[in-house]
Amino acid sequence: MKPKPKFSKQKLYNICVMKKFIVDTHTLLWFITKDKNISKKAKDILIQCDGITSQAVIPTIVLAEFLYLCNKYHLDLDITEIVTSLSESNDFIIFPFNLEIFFKMLKLPQHFEMHDRIIAATSELFQAPILTKDRVLMQSNLVETIW
Repeated sequence: MKPKPKFSKQKLYNICVMKKFIVDTHTLLWFITKDKNISKKAKDILIQCDGITSQAVIPTIVLAEFLYLCNKYHLDLDITEIVTSLSESNDFIIFPFNLEIFFKMLKLPQHFEMHDRIIAATSELFQAPILTKDRVLMQSNLVETIW
């Protein structure tokens, strides 16, 4: 008897061609807190990420900035619960800072802030747009942005 495949051909196809979106810090914060500052377009994209046709990629630097902002503004959020939930979801990928990102960062303008260089390098790696309101990234024309 032939073993049953773990994934259907259609599901494997979907995984391979899945659309990715890179999430910037404020976008993540505003999405999680349901803040009105998030654009309708960014919010709709994140809501529609289903782990089958699309996924949101969260660089680990975004999580570090998220923690910083929660502490700075005394936001009553359970960071551990939020990150655990995101990491267990198929809708999101938490992507670590690694050497591949580091070497892509070296090719980006030095006037970018460090966290923006890491986020832009992640965008380049995944060939994915960044959901961001950051003017430096939006005006750079080096990465695709959606807001």
